[in-house]
Amino acid sequence: MEKEDIANKNTISISNIYEQTSQTEYKDTFLKTDKKPSNNPTSKKEIIVTSEDLELKENTIIKAQKVILNMVKVQTNEHSLIILADEFLSNHSVIQNFQEDQKAKKKEDGKHGGNTLILAYKASGNLKLILNGENGGKVSKRRVITKEERQELSGSNGKNGRDAVYKRYCKETYLYLPVLPPLSEIIKRASTSKRCWWECVLRNERGENGGKGKRGLRGEDGRHGGDTGFFHLRAFDVLDFHLEEVKKSKGLGSKGGKGSSGGFGGRAGRNGKDYKNLCGEKLSRLKRGNKGKRGSSGKAGKNGVEKLVCLE
Repeated sequence: MEKEDIANKNTISISNIYEQTSQTEYKDTFLKTDKKPSNNPTSKKEIIVTSEDLELKENTIIKAQKVILNMVKVQTNEHSLIILADEFLSNHSVIQNFQEDQKAKKKEDGKHGGNTLILAYKASGNLKLILNGENGGKVSKRRVITKEERQELSGSNGKNGRDAVYKRYCKETYLYLPVLPPLSEIIKRASTSKRCWWECVLRNERGENGGKGKRGLRGEDGRHGGDTGFFHLRAFDVLDFHLEEVKKSKGLGSKGGKGSSGGFGGRAGRNGKDYKNLCGEKLSRLKRGNKGKRGSSGKAGKNGVEKLVCLE
């Protein structure tokens, strides 16, 4: 069928055919969606889409005696499309929701592809379906932590050891000669000397090593992929209608981000000092605590679901 055979003076652009209609007709189609239908479904006697591709901006109902899609692409994105007609004709046209490998915005779940429902007495021609779910958006490659969180993850600082404790002793000595006073006193005063020394009372104590840092925080979970959306054509006469090609690709969940790095090890304490080297306790060097392990990675987002394509 040539394009010129269909396009004639009765051709009507989609952008010119919106009219008010009752939303109860939309509900009667039993199309499940999380959005309300457009307030502007169509109700012309005949609709012909010729050279104009159509991209839906909202859930849409096209209602007419005859609906013809002639070598065009109808892109629904995440919106639902309902066609209510006595006769539906497609000539090498395409209904597509998302582009292949389309990805959601950063840190957002992928949208579900729009659903398409066609209710007609007669359906003819051929139609290509491209039903894709939107891939989940990327998340941060690794968890970034705040200064406060970093402090909370840090290991405890080691305690300082007690310094040695000393006591000072002193003793006087003098020359003793068996002579009578006052000569003995004179000799004593002249020969008296005082000797002092220190002794260790408490040994210096060993301090503590720094505590190990805590494990890092868990990474961000990946975002879920969207479903493909379903296609359902229901007509009394479908003998002359066939699907030229059907491509379905569920949206893929994005990878989870890596966890944050582990907390820093705590600072080592200080060994107690033996300033006078009297206690004889030589203490080994203290160490800073080990760094904590990296946090676990976030879970990958779930993949979307491939919905059914049904002709009856």
